[in-house]
Amino acid sequence: MMMKPSCSWCKDYEQFEENKQLSILVNCYKKLCEYITQTTLARDIIEAVDCSSDILALLNDGSLFCEETEKPSDSSFTLCLTHSPLPSTSEPTTD
Repeated sequence: MMMKPSCSWCKDYEQFEENKQLSILVNCYKKLCEYITQTTLARDIIEAVDCSSDILALLNDGSLFCEETEKPSDSSFTLCLTHSPLPSTSEPTTD
């Protein structure tokens, strides 16, 4: 999963490490949105909900997520997953 644009935490995009759990979650959300919009569920939502246009807009946006994936390796199926680096502690934070 590539971040576009890179997150504000990553001053050096070369240090970015993919969060596999987040990537899987985004892919599942995309597939769910595609399923709902391509079946009669979308019509049922339109008929049942007053704010259906907002919901359908979210579903359409979700189904457009573009995932850049590399060829899956054996390690991509493990549950020992990496994460993005933590923000720098040298930057001041406001509480």
